[in-house]
Amino acid sequence: MARDITISTRVLTPFEQLVLELVCEGKSNAAIAHQTSHSEKVVENTVSRSAQMGKDGGVERLDAQISQ
Repeated sequence: MARDITISTRVLTPFEQLVLELVCEGKSNAAIAHQTSHSEKVVENTVSRSAQMGKDGGVERLDAQISQ
């Protein structure tokens, strides 16, 4: 079952945009941490915060504002 995932409560920071772009490419948190020179925990927290911001009526929505 596919879910629409949308972040629309605020503009993403450049780091959040990068992390979510890499998640969308299928990279693991560990791979993102290595690529961005941050800890895996920082990446996990960034993904978690981004997903929680978009919760609407109990449905998690994440619309990553990623420019290509």
